[in-house]
Formats: sequence, C-alpha cells, structure tokens
Amino acid sequence: MANTVSNITILDLTKGHCQQEWKIRLTIKNNEILREPILEIVKNQLENNAPPETKITYNKLTKNGYNDFQSRQMIGQCVAIELFEIIKMGLLSKYSLNTI
Repeated sequence: MANTVSNITILDLTKGHCQQEWKIRLTIKNNEILREPILEIVKNQLENNAPPETKITYNKLTKNGYNDFQSRQMIGQCVAIELFEIIKMGLLSKYSLNTI
C-alpha cells in the first residue's frame, strides 16, 4: 500500500511526464542532504524488487542509453517528489516505520 503512489510516478518517468506535472522541481543533484538517503531508497527498491516498477523503469532507462547513476538519479527524483507530496499532504506518519 505504501508504494502505490510511487508506482504511478515511476511509471510516468518512462513516458517522460514525471517532472512536467510539478511546479516545484526537486533535484537530487542540487540537494546534497537528501541525495544519499534517496539513492539508498532507490537501491533498496532495486535490490528487493519492491515495487517491481522501479526495476522495470531502471531497465528501460539503461536500455535507452542512460548509465547506472543517471537511471538511479532519475528514479530518485521521482522518489523525492513523492516524499515531498506525502509531507505536503500531512501523510508522513502513515508511511513511517516508527508509528505504533
């Protein structure tokens, strides 16, 4: 359930729509504080194949000429946008592992 929003955005990335729908563009490259944890999220998603759309998108990006880092960074940008939206909507506690 926690990944349903991310799945939509990650799938949109393969169509080139991920960044275009947002007025605020978050880039990992420009925010060093978030870069490492977001890339860790992408790494975990790829290793665990959860959600599977992350691996599908990664494979499509690398087949289209993007290197490993570029592919992970683009997926990470979508993760960052989803995190921003979750925080903006006040839903962070719903997705937190520390909730009781």
